Parts: sequence; structure tokens; C-alpha cells
Amino acid sequence: MDNPFFTVYRTASWDTSFPFWGRVHLSWLAVFLCSLLLLALFYRRLGETGRRRMILCLTGLLLADELLKHAFLLALGEEDVDYLPLHLCSVGLFICLWYAIHPNRYAGELLFAVCLPGAAIALLFPGWSVLPARSFLTIHSFTFHILLCLIPLLLLAGGELAPDPRRLWFCLAFLVLTAIPVWLLDRKWGTNFYFLTYPGVGNPLVWFEARFGNPGYQIGLPVCAGILWIIQYGLYAVIRVFQKRRRRDRTE
Repeated sequence: MDNPFFTVYRTASWDTSFPFWGRVHLSWLAVFLCSLLLLALFYRRLGETGRRRMILCLTGLLLADELLKHAFLLALGEEDVDYLPLHLCSVGLFICLWYAIHPNRYAGELLFAVCLPGAAIALLFPGWSVLPARSFLTIHSFTFHILLCLIPLLLLAGGELAPDPRRLWFCLAFLVLTAIPVWLLDRKWGTNFYFLTYPGVGNPLVWFEARFGNPGYQIGLPVCAGILWIIQYGLYAVIRVFQKRRRRDRTE
């Protein structure tokens, strides 16, 4: 099919791909940063009801984005098990739905510790770069991961989300318990959900594969998660300290 908009992974080739950190990639990152800045400023001015509606709206857009992808694939006759929402970021959709329907600290912790770093890494190292820049799946992949980043970041900006490393046990249990059936499905279908079959394209797990092979690269999964969590929770702790100092200075 000549029109790049209808290109899917089966029909993609590297000669039509877009490069990491090229014009297309940087443009999408700019869209994300501008969206975050504008929405965060707007979100912080809203009341409790307005913020709740905004999170519901963004979650609804995330769900619509995923459903539109499947409608697109079905119309082309390209729907396949590889596109099931069992990838780590796709599972983030269900976490967002859980929080949107019933806001709670455990869903919030998953948003911060699982959804946010997973979506951010995907935006920095897009595994869909083999697709043409103007393909539907490229557009979907960027918009989906942007929305998945925006939801926890807005909750952080508004103060509704208060990460606590003492709840990381729940995140670890969630990842392990969901990884077991996902691993079994990967073995049965030959898929790569949760990156349990091969490291993907251009992400940090490729470094581990080059040194430890396959499945040795999987040691990189807990290592990368640990590094990301140290950075995330460390930055959050530092920001909280500065915020408390500013409040104290204002009251003195």
C-alpha cells in the first residue's frame, strides 16, 4: 500500500522509518512538553471538581485512542495478537481507568512508578520508529504515550498524587503477578509483551542484550526499574524539600 498512513508493522521497512532525535521525534517531544506546560498551568487553577473532570477526560481520550487503533486495524484486516493491550504501557490504560473511576493511593503509586517511567522511556526511545512518520500507528503511539505521561504528571502538579516508596512493594507485586501470565502468553503466541521475549528497538535493554545475550538481557528489567525508581523518588523528595522551604519562608 503506497499511502504511508496505512502502514502497519507487517508492511513497514527501515527505509521508511524515522530516526531517533530527528525532526519528527523532536517535534513530538515538543508537543508533549508544550501540552504539559499549558495543561499543568490550567489544571492547577481548577477546583476539585474541575480537576476530576479533566482526569476523566484525559483517561477517556486514552481509551478512545486505544479503541481507534483496533478499529483501524480491523478495517485493514491487520488485527493480531501482537496489538492486544498487554504491553506494559497498554496495561497503563487499565491503571488510568482504575484511578479515574476510583482514585486511590495504590493506583496512584502505579501511575507514578509504572506508567510514568514506562511511557517516558517509550517517548524517548520509540519502538515504533520503524513505521513512517505519517502512519496512523506512529501518530497513535505518540499520542497514547503522551496522554499516559500527562495524567500522572498533572496529578503530581495538583498535589493529588503523593508518591511514597513504602508502597513500592505493591508495584513490584503488580509487575510480578501480571508478568507471569504475560510470559506464558509470550511463549504461546511468540509475542513480546513486557519485553520478555526480546529487548525491542533502541531502548536501554539492548545494552544488556549485547553483554548478556537473550534471555540474559532480562536482568536489565529489574536493574532499570531500580535505577528509575531511585531517580524518580529522589527527585520527588528533593522537590518536596524545596516546596516546604518556600512555604516556610513565606510564613516567616
